[in-house]
Amino acid sequence: MGPAQAATCTQAEKSAAVAALAAYRKAMPKQRAAYFRTHKSRKQRAAFVRRQQANLKRLQAAASCEVPPPQPPPPTPPPPPPAETIPP
Repeated sequence: MGPAQAATCTQAEKSAAVAALAAYRKAMPKQRAAYFRTHKSRKQRAAFVRRQQANLKRLQAAASCEVPPPQPPPPTPPPPPPAETIPP
């Protein structure tokens, strides 16, 4: 699978991944503010932001999976020929 192709998933998996991504994005500023209040070191803050961004990328990749279209129903078999057209 190349970088242009996304993984496939079920609709339920995609919905869960999109919800997890939205929840994480919403929580990011609060997490960062709480961490920055207790950690004054630039190195520690930068490492935290890198971890946060890595987690965000992972969640984005999971949420970008493709739900394949449902399989079409199998074709119906042709009806049998009428009885009068069958040669004896």
